Amino acid sequence: MPYVYYNLQATFPNLPQIGGLGDVRIQGSYNTWTSDDKRLTLISFLEVFLPSADNAIVTRGPGGNELTAFNLGTGKYVFGPGVGFVYAIQPNFIFAPVYFYEASAFGSSNRPDIRRGKWRVFAMYAWENGVYVLPEFQVLTNYLTGNNDIYVAPEIGYSRKGTIGYIKPGVGIDPDNNDRQWGLEVGVRILY
Repeated sequence: MPYVYYNLQATFPNLPQIGGLGDVRIQGSYNTWTSDDKRLTLISFLEVFLPSADNAIVTRGPGGNELTAFNLGTGKYVFGPGVGFVYAIQPNFIFAPVYFYEASAFGSSNRPDIRRGKWRVFAMYAWENGVYVLPEFQVLTNYLTGNNDIYVAPEIGYSRKGTIGYIKPGVGIDPDNNDRQWGLEVGVRILY
């Protein structure tokens, strides 16, 4: 459940800066296949974005296709199937590229449709005490506008008994007006 801040004045000079709850994202994953030596795993994903954003964001913010990456307030139900693999270089060191295709299925007819591709490439190193680093490289493509957004976000976290706390600062690489310039994600993951 992201809190979103957007400076609309950069793109729309007569509108104020806005912030509020963005669209909620729910993601499930499934280990589809694992090699005999357990070093390579194929993973299938499904993301679902619910149009739950604050009404001020939905009505005054840019549409989901004007920004390449954010679900700022799309007014649409967005589904994102994905596939990727995890390669264990060592038991505590992995490499994992994944790809999602996100598309709106239904929702407000007054809001633009969404068609996006999202490459995410991770590398993770974990220490025995539960601390880990997880640098991430993202390339997001808006298939309706042709815009690309490149973003780097190194995550630092701590994992203990299936619960993970993390902080993930990020920066856009040569961002356009509607791309991410920077971001900060703080969260908790609970593994079942």
